[in-house]
Order: sequence, then C-alpha cells, then structure tokens
Amino acid sequence: MNISEVMSQPAACCGPFEPLSEAARIMWDKDCGVVPIVEPMTNALLGVVTDRDLCMASYTQGRKLSEIPIETIMVTQVVTCRASEGLERAHERLRQHGLRRLIVVDDHGAVEGIVSLNDLARAAARATGNDAGAMQKAVANTLAEVSRSHAERDAAKAKAKAHAEKAAEKPMELKPAPKAAAPAPAPAPASAPASAAAPQASKSNGSKGKKSGKG
Repeated sequence: MNISEVMSQPAACCGPFEPLSEAARIMWDKDCGVVPIVEPMTNALLGVVTDRDLCMASYTQGRKLSEIPIETIMVTQVVTCRASEGLERAHERLRQHGLRRLIVVDDHGAVEGIVSLNDLARAAARATGNDAGAMQKAVANTLAEVSRSHAERDAAKAKAKAHAEKAAEKPMELKPAPKAAAPAPAPAPASAPASAAAPQASKSNGSKGKKSGKG
C-alpha cells in the first residue's frame, strides 16, 4: 500500500507572512496539529508550524498570535515523503525523526497532502488478510518510538554513534596472502639409446686380434 492511499489531502496551508493566528485558525477548523507553510504562487513547501510551536512562541515572546509573523518561528528543515512511496517508508521516517506527521510533496516540492500516524493507524484498522497483522504491528512500533522523550532519543543516538565510531576505529584484520603453488618439477631427461650410452670399443691397436704373419 502506498502513502497516496492513506494521506489526508488537500492540505490547508499558510503563507510565510501571515500571522500565527491564521495557522491557529486552520488547526481549529481542520482539527489538525500542523500547517505547511508554502510559497503562495507555486505551493512549494517552505516550512511548517505545529500547535506546539504556536504555544511556545506566544509564551516565550509574551505576544498575541496575531502579532507574530509565521516566518519568524516556522521550522524550515522539514522531513517529507512522496505519495508514491510505501507505508513502510513513512513509518521509517516517523521513527527516525520522532515525528507524528509527514508533509507529502511532489517532484517539484509542492505540497500534496499530509500523512500522520493517525492515518496509518486507521489504515491498519481497515486492513484485512495477511497484511493486517504486519500493518498493526508497524503502527504499534512507530507509536512506541515517537512516544520516547527527547532525552531518550538523544541517548539512543549517542549510543549508536559511539558504537559506529568504535567499529570504525577497529583495525582491519589482514588475511595472509595465499601461498603460491610450488613449481612443478622439471621433466627428467630422456634416456639415451644403449648404442649412444655405451659406444663400441674402438680398434685402436691394429695388430691386436690379428694372426701373426710368421709361419
């Protein structure tokens, strides 16, 4: 199943120069916790604001939401996904970044919708057959991961980083080069013929073996 089958669309968006009160109005009307901030002409994603961002901005600045421009507090490093990607990819990114929602964009960066953990849970509840159990387990695992505190996630990341650095420092074990095969022994020289090996005795003494001329 792909993200396009479960995401909420279209997404209600704001421009960066509007006040936070406009983002709050959308959250109230649409019963959502995040609003994508887009370039008005192209709908290209510029950032996001969440319900928590609104609360913290009003508290820390001591001003009304209508007095605070969205661009001053929006988060510009946004984790996104594509509508054509599978649900497994959505779960992976939610767990990795500790998020409950992902902005869905097209190939040009324009906002197409939002996929949330709620969307994934509803899809898992509707699933039947062999996929149902796996989808429900994926939702449970993602919920457990994103429910961890920032301190717990930071500690887990630090532990994983230290483990990776330790593994990188471990000297690589060099295996000895295989021994070269011993050269084959040279073939023995062929045996010489008997006539060559033992030449006949030369008759160097002409008188030897001849009868005496004397009568």
